[in-house]
Amino acid sequence: MASTHVSLPMISLFFAAAVLSTLALKVNGITITTGHIDGFLYCSKSGNQEPGASGIPRTPVEVVCGAANATITSVFTQPNGAYVFTFNLLDTALFDPSTCYIKINLPIVSCTLLPTSGILRGPIVVFNTLGQTLNMGVRPLIHIA
Repeated sequence: MASTHVSLPMISLFFAAAVLSTLALKVNGITITTGHIDGFLYCSKSGNQEPGASGIPRTPVEVVCGAANATITSVFTQPNGAYVFTFNLLDTALFDPSTCYIKINLPIVSCTLLPTSGILRGPIVVFNTLGQTLNMGVRPLIHIA
């Protein structure tokens, strides 16, 4: 009986590893183990960088994916308006950049230049891979009422 109890967890671990390896995101034949998205949120009429625009701090930014528009993860912007998302192996197994976008809910109290309702939304684009890291960014944000 003792060997049955020991083998069951080993079988479960093997099964979990096998499932993760089949779900992994691959780009040009390379299995991606880390994903990285970064960008800035500015106080401007569009939320994008314009001359003289300052970064918007402490604002929630979400990564939303799929037909269900599910929020995968969220972060707050840094004091300069920067945001950074880092994904691990499990996250990238469920992540398809072509179905994902950045979402920022309005209003943002600290920026009166932005609309007072709706969302800012920007598509996620792949810039490059560096080893097993997929580096991504966001195209210009658009306002959706």
